[in-house]
Amino acid sequence: YVLPHRAPCSRMGGVSMSGATQGEVHGEGGAYVGGYWKKLDECEENFNIQGGSNENVPPTACPRSTTRHSAAKADGSYDVVVIGAGCIGAAVARELSKTTASVLMIEAADDVCQGATKGNSGIVHAGFDDKPGSTRAKLCWKGNQMFPALDEDLHFGYQLTGSLVVARGAEEEKHLEELLERGATNGVENLRIVRGAELRKMEPNLDEAATAALHSPDAGTLIPYEYNIALAENAADNGVEVRIRRIVDAIEKTTDGFEISASHWEPKPWVESKAMASDALGNYYGGVGEGGPWDKFPVLVKGKQEISIDDMKVGGSGSMRAMDGVVVEKEKIRTRLDPEP
Repeated sequence: YVLPHRAPCSRMGGVSMSGATQGEVHGEGGAYVGGYWKKLDECEENFNIQGGSNENVPPTACPRSTTRHSAAKADGSYDVVVIGAGCIGAAVARELSKTTASVLMIEAADDVCQGATKGNSGIVHAGFDDKPGSTRAKLCWKGNQMFPALDEDLHFGYQLTGSLVVARGAEEEKHLEELLERGATNGVENLRIVRGAELRKMEPNLDEAATAALHSPDAGTLIPYEYNIALAENAADNGVEVRIRRIVDAIEKTTDGFEISASHWEPKPWVESKAMASDALGNYYGGVGEGGPWDKFPVLVKGKQEISIDDMKVGGSGSMRAMDGVVVEKEKIRTRLDPEP
């Protein structure tokens, strides 16, 4: 499976687009917007987002481990609580921020994108290899086609690279035909098998034994961190409350919604440095009493950091155990379903 570093010009709406990736690195001399490369001198007009977080958020420190604002209703409950602030949770929260619902998103780790999202390959697949009839097969192509517009909104560096599934010899080429047929069944468009000089032009560094490849011009790549952060940040900008370092201990059904029991943790060295004073939950690094260069920030983890599967379920390398955390308070979070009018 190859992502060509010299993808041919892709087609969008029937118009040849000369800005397709030619191997440029996002953030070095330019940026990708909606799948296509924009040079640095074009970024002020095409990449910078007017009215974004950098303009609307006051230059003051956030409360530690939570957003400045609360989305709670008058009685302290929420319409929706999203558990987990990876790319899926953050995307759900962002969509909900388009509504009038009061939404809280909680994350067990010390930041968004610390679990499975961080370990993601960053490939936006076209959907030709998914089992026909599966949920993935039904949604992959549709989701793929939404990414350029999503990046036009959020600017997380989506690159429309295209992809090649490469075969060596006639026997492996049979698999390409199977994938081509499966892609057609899944509704994936623009697939074709390429050979010879055209294939070498797309990817000059292929093994000499390569004889053919299935080309999907619609596959792309992104940086999981930037994608996840953009979703969560945009959700917060539009009213979603976010709390990190919250481990869900239990969920109970109530007569009008749910009650979530959560443990709020903080790194032990930080808690000890604060001595649990009245401002123990303080501010993020850079806030009151936490100024100073990054290299003087307290060392939270000493020695080798080992991450288990159980850690990945509750925050990965940013989990309470991995960060030597301790529980500082217990929280009860309620959702309440308002009666229909």
